[in-house]
Amino acid sequence: MALPTGLLPVLAFVLTVGVAGGVRLGAALLHRQGVEGSARALAGATRAVAALYLVGVVALWGLTGFGSLWGLPAALITAGLGALALLVVVPLSVGEWLLRHGRGLRRDAAWGYAADGWVVAMILVFLVFVAPGGLAGGTILDLGGPRICLLGACGLSVPLLAAAALQVVLAVFGPGLFGLLLHASRVGPRRRRVEG
Repeated sequence: MALPTGLLPVLAFVLTVGVAGGVRLGAALLHRQGVEGSARALAGATRAVAALYLVGVVALWGLTGFGSLWGLPAALITAGLGALALLVVVPLSVGEWLLRHGRGLRRDAAWGYAADGWVVAMILVFLVFVAPGGLAGGTILDLGGPRICLLGACGLSVPLLAAAALQVVLAVFGPGLFGLLLHASRVGPRRRRVEG
């Protein structure tokens, strides 16, 4: 059983806004409970959200009658692993690097600002995904328009590729860029301050 196309906006929301918001909230709670350092709190919250995601996969698998592992569960686990790399690890790492080098922040402060910017970036990634048809309509996968061939795959629409490229840029560089804006708004645009 493949993933029903009607669930694509829900899956996109869970993998972007849901994961980012859940991890950021979990990290804040862990930090309040005494976990030292933003990086350690983010890692712990990421593990907790990943476990919750797996519980959701098992629940959906159960709703479909515990059929083959190669249908819905495999698709959701593959999407989750891809999201972990492409929507969590890479964006937060790039964001932390940009904040350390762009604003001169210490590593821990850079992780915190990158995580704050990450939530904003993931909201925008989700909005780009559902913008063509709204929450009840299509997604960027439904974008039509002129078709081209790219890397041997023909019939790809130019608006689809543009929207996908925008999502990649927002996902990878958004946490750092929005983190830079958040930091600048808190300490002033001209002051480069070392925070810990």
